[in-house]
Amino acid sequence: MLALDGGPDGVRSNVLCPGDIWPGMRHMAPPGEPDRAESGDGWPVPPIGRIGQPGDVAAAAVFYASDQAGFITGTTLLVDGGMTAGYLQRERGAR
Repeated sequence: MLALDGGPDGVRSNVLCPGDIWPGMRHMAPPGEPDRAESGDGWPVPPIGRIGQPGDVAAAAVFYASDQAGFITGTTLLVDGGMTAGYLQRERGAR
């Protein structure tokens, strides 16, 4: 709605969705489990093959704020190394 309402006034509205980023969520255990060591042992590695870094999210935010993204509005950008795309495949493998 923000993209539709603000568009005529030149206002862009987008969503940035970071995944597990080290440090950050990686030091915490999944709900109901005790906190893990800072290594994040037991957490799945994203399909891209590495853990996200703060710079990955920052680069996406800088892009969204740049003139290069001036025609982008009403979108969601997942910065999660493919984790969201891989949920279905992981569920199939668990069966």
